[in-house]
Amino acid sequence: MNMLDSLKINAYTALFNFGKWLQNGDKPMSPDVEGAHPPKTTHPDYSESFYFNFFNNRKGDISCFTWIGKLPNQKRINAVHLIFDGQEGLIKFDTDAYPDHTDDLRCRGIYYEMIEPLKKIRIVSKGKALRLKDPSETLDPERIYCERIVGTKNPAHISISKLKRLYDDFEKKSDVDFIDIEMDCLFTASSPIHNSKNLYVRGVAKQMVEKGFGLSDLNNIRKIASEHYEQAGSYNGTFKIGNRTLKIDAVGHRDHSWGIRDWFAPEKWTWLSVEFGADLGLNLCRIVIGKVDMYLGYIIREGQNFPLKDCWLESEFESDGRTQKKVSFRIEDVGGFRMNVTGQVLSVCVFHLTKKEEGKHTIVNEALTEYHWDGKKAFGISEYLHKLA
Repeated sequence: MNMLDSLKINAYTALFNFGKWLQNGDKPMSPDVEGAHPPKTTHPDYSESFYFNFFNNRKGDISCFTWIGKLPNQKRINAVHLIFDGQEGLIKFDTDAYPDHTDDLRCRGIYYEMIEPLKKIRIVSKGKALRLKDPSETLDPERIYCERIVGTKNPAHISISKLKRLYDDFEKKSDVDFIDIEMDCLFTASSPIHNSKNLYVRGVAKQMVEKGFGLSDLNNIRKIASEHYEQAGSYNGTFKIGNRTLKIDAVGHRDHSWGIRDWFAPEKWTWLSVEFGADLGLNLCRIVIGKVDMYLGYIIREGQNFPLKDCWLESEFESDGRTQKKVSFRIEDVGGFRMNVTGQVLSVCVFHLTKKEEGKHTIVNEALTEYHWDGKKAFGISEYLHKLA
């Protein structure tokens, strides 16, 4: 590295440290961040999302993620519940009207209740889920699910009262491709929340100089939610699938983000999350958007979150070049703790995001993944986004 590059890194580092100080990036966040935030823009892509995932590492019999996205400027709320239960995949989609601004986190049968902000959250999900005998082979499950309820129409173009009737009728019908599910569990935090602004700034500065992108390019990241925090925790409760009742005794992850979310802005991203028990976990993200190609993340250990200092990531894909198959990475946090992790993808569910009128098409591959580190095995998520058009 030449002297000019070193000077640039030092200058960016000083600037980012000042910005981090202004935004209290390394300070604990207050409990009031847990509520829904009134939008400060009329941009149609403004959204606020709440996401949870968990994995029964002891038995490997059930894994899940659930998500609610509030779109106040579109007057809609969307929700997804994806389950891998050891026998098959199950997926549930909900959509509903956005009421006047409220902290209520509910979309039809999916509901999150803040019992104690930053510490305990109840998660409830009821309704019919589409059975996926082989999630990797099921193309566009959201389209299949919605067609059973509203036909070929776009749910966003149907009146709220009619949409409610269609959902109610759907819930009463018997369909071999669907099964009743009911989940009720409690998320209990095992680590403090990690503010996405609390990053290793010198590492970001070094990536900028080495990869040739500048401050103006970093503004593109605001297109995928400007506010964001994450947290590890345990999950306990029950899950009913048809006539079966499974006990949830699991570890996992959750996040909360708000801001403009343009799913078609990134060329690609990779998001990996896994907990090797209640006392050690990790989160790794790669974002490619415009000229930006950067890595972020942190390691959870000793009851604290340590931002990543260094990262190397390699992904192996199926013949289509998009469906993840294997992953391996080396990471080091700011405290000098290092991990070499490998992952084997077990099952993938593909989400299609399209704007046909604008010729835009993005896919998100959400995969149950078996991770290995230091002789330990744990289940987690590997998520890969690809912009196709």
